[in-house]
Amino acid sequence: MRNNKKKCICKNCDDCQFYQAWDMTDQKTGLRKQVSKCGFQVLFEELPHLRGAIDGAQQGANEARNRSIENQELIKDLGLAMLTAMKDIPKQIGVIDDYKRLPDT
Repeated sequence: MRNNKKKCICKNCDDCQFYQAWDMTDQKTGLRKQVSKCGFQVLFEELPHLRGAIDGAQQGANEARNRSIENQELIKDLGLAMLTAMKDIPKQIGVIDDYKRLPDT
C-alpha cells in the first residue's frame, strides 16, 4: 500500500491522472469489483503475478516440447523395429514353404 511518509508525483490523489478506477479481481473470492487506486500501485501489485504467469506458461511450453521430442524418438524407434520385422517376414515365409515341400514320413 501507499506510504504516507514518501513523496508522490502528485500532492492530491483526486487531481492525479494516474489515480483512477480499476477493475480488480479479489484473489480469495474471485469476485470482480471496481476500485480507485493509483496506477503505479496497481502496476507494483500486479507485475509479480504477471511475471509468475509468464514463467508458468514458459515452463509448460518447455515440458510439452520435451515430451514431443521424446515421442518423436519413440516413434522413430518403433518404425525402425517394424522395418526390421518386415525384412524378416520373407525369410519366415520361405521357411514355412520349405516345410510344406518336405515329403511326409
